[in-house]
Amino acid sequence: MRKLSLQILVPVALLALAANNGFAAVPGSPADRCLAHLREVAESKSFYWAWTYPWFAHHEGKGDARCAVERDGAILPKPLAETRLETPAWREEAKLEQRFGILPKFYYQDLCYVTGSWRSSQFYARNRATLTSVIRKVWKDYGAVCVFSWHMDHPCVTNGFKSAPYRYTCPEHKNVVKAILNDEQWPCGAGSATGSAERSAPSPRAWFVRQLEEVAAFFNGLTDERGEKIPVILRYAHEMDGGWFWWGKDACTKEEFIAISRIEANCLRKRCGDGQILFAYTPDRWWSGLGVEGKDGYLSWYPGDEYVDILGYDDYAVGSGKTPEARQKNFDNALAKMRTLSDYAAPRGKAVILSESGNPNSGFFYADLYRLMTAEDVRAAIANTWIGPWTWPKAPEGMKDLEAFVVQPNVKIIKTTRKGNEK
Repeated sequence: MRKLSLQILVPVALLALAANNGFAAVPGSPADRCLAHLREVAESKSFYWAWTYPWFAHHEGKGDARCAVERDGAILPKPLAETRLETPAWREEAKLEQRFGILPKFYYQDLCYVTGSWRSSQFYARNRATLTSVIRKVWKDYGAVCVFSWHMDHPCVTNGFKSAPYRYTCPEHKNVVKAILNDEQWPCGAGSATGSAERSAPSPRAWFVRQLEEVAAFFNGLTDERGEKIPVILRYAHEMDGGWFWWGKDACTKEEFIAISRIEANCLRKRCGDGQILFAYTPDRWWSGLGVEGKDGYLSWYPGDEYVDILGYDDYAVGSGKTPEARQKNFDNALAKMRTLSDYAAPRGKAVILSESGNPNSGFFYADLYRLMTAEDVRAAIANTWIGPWTWPKAPEGMKDLEAFVVQPNVKIIKTTRKGNEK
């Protein structure tokens, strides 16, 4: 057994003195250093607690302009000295910051606010500028690293945020992955399904490549004060083993998912270099074992070791169960999966994460999360809880559960010198 120790990080003033935000002691690129750090954390039996969407009011209809400025018609990120890290008071992340005086070392954002087809170009430009400011600021002050999900929209489908199912213009639009791979014309001759010239593209592939180019340009702008790239973690289209996304099992084959993931990696590596992006493969929990070809095991949709740096999966069954037996069954299922990933990752130089989890109605979710992440033979570096109305504790016992978790040994977070938002 590894020795347990309290792993709440040091205050901001000391963090600023850490060489390259805690990663420079390891040679290599920013991504190499970040990956080595995650592997080291996993082997120590500590883990980072991450949560989703801190600091960024992403639902503002015209784009978040708080950390952006407009000059000569261009929307640009504010200088670091002018960037204020303020989470809207109504958001659950703000409650965490104010109540406990903490920030996540690894935090989640979403590329659907950076590029897409359903909003105006000004919306995406403002969000790109604001996110650039915020990512630079938290990297400089805390060494914090952004984990990007990508709830991709598409001119033929909504992104699913306001209603869980995707809405297709017609049944032929369902397999847009195939259309991208084969460079087909728009299904049903849709062309620009939104009717907006700025969002139109000659084919689904051209549309997809355009999104990747915009993401690459955004990533290339994430640099520190010395001009070095700031590392990021990018999840391939996630939860592909479920049927609710347009890249999921009901909308494309395993082979098609693998192919489009490789296109994504190759395109971004070509445009951003090999030293900035860590690629994460994160299905949902509908798999068993590693699997073999043709079976729904963990590797069924896997792009290949050369395309993946981080192994994870999403599991919202952790900490749930109407009876003690049901709760234990869910825990045991999660434990078996985390051990499977840990065993696969170690000899291949990969890091392991629990990429999404949470339960708003449980008084023992965080207790189960902690015992899962610190269980014997589990070597995982990050546990992300999807903070928000979906998972924030709704009952007093849930808040007590969270309060106990925050001070648990081996939970790594940034302990700031203040409570509340940055001023």
